[in-house]
Amino acid sequence: MNLPTDVAKLRQVLLGWTRRSGQGAGEESLYAEATSLLSQLPTTPRLRAALYRVLADMPRMVNTGATTDPIGRAGTGIELSGSGRRIVIDETSGRLLAAEERDARALTSWTALTASGWTDARPALPTRTID
Repeated sequence: MNLPTDVAKLRQVLLGWTRRSGQGAGEESLYAEATSLLSQLPTTPRLRAALYRVLADMPRMVNTGATTDPIGRAGTGIELSGSGRRIVIDETSGRLLAAEERDARALTSWTALTASGWTDARPALPTRTID
């Protein structure tokens, strides 16, 4: 599927997904769809820019400024105010570094992205499991 890089068209596609999945069309749902694409699929620079613009146009999005992600990389924090959700972006490359969730006290969940791309190679499976 080719996603539009026009911000208004992309927003409509994302809102359509949220409605079809029963999430509604609120900012939390739109944030979830946009960050899911940014964190789970390799995206082109144009699509990333459009996704960031969709997020930036949301009234509750706040630039929290310079920060580090959970593994110590420098970036810029962008937060959905009142939700406990924040993404950390590398401003130089435009790549998503991390997606975080917090409660009133602490970081409760995070995903750090170190690489993103398509491959034909099979992943290496872990040699042991964590009990």
